[in-house]
Amino acid sequence: MKNFSAVLIILALALSLGFAACGDDDVAHTNPSFLQGEWVKPKKLTFKNGSIVTEAERVTFTIDEDLNFLCDVRIPIDPNNLSGDTKPARLTGWLEYENSKFGPNDYMLKDLEAAASETGNEPWDEGNEILNQPMGEYHNRLAALKIYDLLFTLTPGPNKTKFTFSTQVAEAEIFFGGTFTKNFSTTFYVGTWANNTGITFTIANNFTFTCSLPSVPMFTGPAALTGKLNFADPTLSPDQCFLENLTVTTEPTPMTPATLQSMVDGFNGITCTLAPSANNTAFTFSSDQQMASVFFGGGGDFIKQP
Repeated sequence: MKNFSAVLIILALALSLGFAACGDDDVAHTNPSFLQGEWVKPKKLTFKNGSIVTEAERVTFTIDEDLNFLCDVRIPIDPNNLSGDTKPARLTGWLEYENSKFGPNDYMLKDLEAAASETGNEPWDEGNEILNQPMGEYHNRLAALKIYDLLFTLTPGPNKTKFTFSTQVAEAEIFFGGTFTKNFSTTFYVGTWANNTGITFTIANNFTFTCSLPSVPMFTGPAALTGKLNFADPTLSPDQCFLENLTVTTEPTPMTPATLQSMVDGFNGITCTLAPSANNTAFTFSSDQQMASVFFGGGGDFIKQP
């Protein structure tokens, strides 16, 4: 009998520990305070055989401390022609996250509606009228996009300066899906920056720049060039730009028949990312053009100089 009682006690302890362990598996929701601010998903074009087949417009979320949001987007006038003419539209709503059924990065769009016009002449009024029009079996386009009470995931990136919007609802995924970057003033880049190899960028208020290089592979002697950073294109994230107007002003002595100008001509028009550090004292240069990444970014982060 004593043995039986001991077994019951051990079983009770095991069950209680098991329930406690199950409770420990619950993962707390990511603190949503990092979402406060403006977030941008750039315009994305999809090509097939050299022609645009789909065009996902630029989307901007502006989120306040209570998780109320404004969402600015351009919508196609013709829903059957995604690459046709568009009109600006604005949505309002708030983000719910306190729900026991949600994962640590899950949210729900609540009270979603086309924003009311405050003056009767807002830039988004015409787009909002289009959003409120019936579409097929749905009473308006928002319903057709299936984004009322939409459950979605915002997966934070490094330093929480980016998040990826994803959802299982295909229509909404086309509309919102992708990576959003926290917006900031590009005046952050104005000034002089240097990396560990001695490359310096001096960037003016109009984003023209001079770049000094103490040495260049396959050349002897220092080099210098000028150019411009173009942040304005809607297909770019806030930390991306096009390199433009690259001109070598100090040509080093080549060890091959090639000149430095012929090399940097291949960098004109490329997209590069200048990712700010968490404390805005440095940025990391990268590009899908591998040679440009090595040429400018191979020496590590650029540090703001006094």
